Formats: sequence, C-alpha cells, structure tokens
Amino acid sequence: MRSFQRRHKAFRPNRLFDERAKLREQALAIESEKLSKVETLKTEPIEFFRQVLGVEPTDYQKEIIDLFYKNQFIAARWSRQSGKSFTTSGILLNYALANPNFYIGVVGPSWRETKLVIRRVGEFARRLPP
Repeated sequence: MRSFQRRHKAFRPNRLFDERAKLREQALAIESEKLSKVETLKTEPIEFFRQVLGVEPTDYQKEIIDLFYKNQFIAARWSRQSGKSFTTSGILLNYALANPNFYIGVVGPSWRETKLVIRRVGEFARRLPP
C-alpha cells in the first residue's frame, strides 16, 4: 500500500526574489495610483465632495464651490439646514489640501458656530485616503 506522506519541497531562493520584486512593483503601482487620485481630488473640488465626503453636491452647493475659487470673498445666505457649514467645511479642507502653505481663518458670529466648522473639517480630514 502506498503511504500518503508529504514530500518536502525544495527551497528555491530565486523564486522568492522574483515574487518579492513583483510585490514591490505592485505596491509602487498602487501607491502611485493613490497619489494621482489625491492630486486629482485637490484640483477638482466637486469630485472631492463625491469621493471623500460621499456627497453629491446640489446645484446651489456647486455654485458656491465655483464662486469660492473665483472670488476672494463670498457670503452664503441660505435657509436653515441647507448645508452651509457642511459645504464650507468641505471647501476649506479641499483648499487646505491644494494649498499647503496657506493659513485659513474661520470667523463666525459666535465661538460655538466657529468651533462647529473647525470640528467638521477635522472629521472630513479623517475620511481622507492615507
């Protein structure tokens, strides 16, 4: 009767080196893909809202995003619960990523409201790809 013993495989270090080189190439490709995605998100704020924040901006949100990049000062006078703080926070985070050597000041009628925007920017920053 035939025994069912395992045959030991021979150790072939060349195969390990080849596999390691393939894995390194794949890791570099994935890393470069992530970097290109981040660069794309920096330059396209509406795509940033879709992919990072997971929100499809409404028409009026798209309008204020465009106005932000075209004008030095803007003011949003929208109804309650229409996404003013959300939109502003997303725009500020996108702008901070695109312009790393700038300071951004957040001003509001009260510290509570200002703190809300700053906290929301921090929450959005945690959603960024590594």
